[in-house]
Formats: sequence, structure tokens, C-alpha cells
Amino acid sequence: MHQGLNWPWLVLVLAIFGIPLFIGLGATDLANDEAIYSYAAESILTTGDWLSPRSSPNEEITFVEKPPLKFWIVAAPIKLGLLPYNEFGLRFWDAVFGAVAFVYVFVIGHRLAGPICGLFAVLVLFAHGPLLFDHGLRSNNMDAALVLTYAGGVYHFLRWGDPGARRGTHITAVAGWFFLGFMTKFVAALFLPAVLFLSALLLPSMRRLLAQDWWRWGIAAAGVVVLALPWFLYQWSVLGSQLW
Repeated sequence: MHQGLNWPWLVLVLAIFGIPLFIGLGATDLANDEAIYSYAAESILTTGDWLSPRSSPNEEITFVEKPPLKFWIVAAPIKLGLLPYNEFGLRFWDAVFGAVAFVYVFVIGHRLAGPICGLFAVLVLFAHGPLLFDHGLRSNNMDAALVLTYAGGVYHFLRWGDPGARRGTHITAVAGWFFLGFMTKFVAALFLPAVLFLSALLLPSMRRLLAQDWWRWGIAAAGVVVLALPWFLYQWSVLGSQLW
């Protein structure tokens, strides 16, 4: 059963778990995959080529291992002067994604058993060191966006199943979070629709809703394809089979 949210609880979650993600965010050097992804984002700023980020350390090679949405998100506010061009600026959005993901985890727990459940659900994640520090929510990698994709996608899928919910709005939200994950780390995001629709098929109430809303889900899926396909077609036209 959906329970009304108490805003002070959300403020508490952000204060305890969200704000600390930003503390000392620029204090360490870029390393490993983070350095590769940061190089790709920085190449957009130096070359002005937003469609073809470069692969480290060769400026002549286009980075197509992953779609460029995360690089665009990182580079755009730096280009506009809204964020500093340093480690903090490169990692800022990862901390934002992590904080928003914590909010989604909290509200999922809140739905299950109240605010204490939600608080401890976030605590379990926050206490897991690798999630924060190893390819995690405080580094310019792909994982913070992916965690947010799954947390947001699952929450809005659950809300889609609530009586009286604005089902079209929640379907659109699921599609939006999936687009973020797919255009950031495309293969890893494919498990989200697989898990959601398997769950819908297994639960009678969700199965009935799916039969009613199949056309809404179809439109949402078509929207994701329309938004995602142009970059792949462009790179295919430039790189040919090298893209695949």
C-alpha cells in the first residue's frame, strides 16, 4: 500500500546520506576507468565534437564502448561555466545521481514498511564501501547513473501498479530512467525492463494492468528508440562495423 511521504524524513535522508557524497569530492586524483571516462568528457570540451568523444590516450580514436549521454551530462555544465573544470566538476553529477538514488531507495522502503524501513535500506547501501568509493557514487564512472536508473525505474513501476495512479506518468518516468541507463551503459541497463516485465507477468494484478496499458508501454519504448537510435546510426555511418 502506498503511504504518504513525510517530507522531514526525506530531508533527513538527504542530510545524512546525500550531502556526505559531496564532501571531499575533488580531493583525489582521477584513476583507472574514471580517468578514461573523464578524458572522453574533456575531449568534448577541447574539440567541440559532442557526437564523438575521444578514447584515451589516442585523440584519433572515437570512444564508442559506451554511449555518450554521461559524457554530455558531465561536459555541458562545465562548458556553460556552471561547474568548475576540475575533479569536483567532473564528479558532481555522480554524487547528485547517488543522492537521488538514495531518495528512491528510501521511498521504496517506505512503501514496504514505513520510514524506518526506508532509512535502514539506504543505510545498508551507504555502509557498503565499494558502492561509494570503488567505481561508485563519488567517481566519474557509469555506476551512479546506473544505480539511479534501477532505483527510479523500480519505484515508478511500483507506482504504476497503485490504484488510482497516473499510470501514463509513471510509465514515462520508467522509460526516462531506462533511457539514462541505456545511453550511459547500455548493456547493463537491459536487465531493468526484463526484471520489471517478468514481475508484471508473474503478478495477477500487474498482468491485468499490462494488458490494459500495453499500448502506453509500446509508445514509451518507441520514444526511447527514437531518442537513442540517432547516435548509433551516426556512428555506424562514420565507423561502419567498427562500431559493433
